[in-house]
Amino acid sequence: MADSELGTDFGGVTDLDAAWGSVGGRRALAESIARRLITPRGALPDFPDYGFDLVSCIGSAMTDSRIRQRVSEQVFLEEEIQNASVSIVRTNPYGNTALDITVSIDATGVPPFDLTLNVSALGVEAIIPKD
Repeated sequence: MADSELGTDFGGVTDLDAAWGSVGGRRALAESIARRLITPRGALPDFPDYGFDLVSCIGSAMTDSRIRQRVSEQVFLEEEIQNASVSIVRTNPYGNTALDITVSIDATGVPPFDLTLNVSALGVEAIIPKD
């Protein structure tokens, strides 16, 4: 199955914009997962189970195990996902806690890939693979 068989979507994670063109394959899937992981749960009224705001984990008492579980739940809501694993490394830049999260993804229609999310109190930086 070729990457194009996954379909396409508007490009962008935090601001979808048709003017940016469309993306497909691994990039579209990675952006979709990243959007899930920056959206507070319940923020979309028609989709109450959508989202898990990773930034809310910074400074919280949430354990790495619980964060991995919540991230995995969101990843597996994407129908193309066959298998995924989540790893977390806590860092402490400039005295603030930060998380480096890597999601290793095996999905229908694309070669396996890693999505890396660098999370701090300021937001989430997603390192998205190119197709």
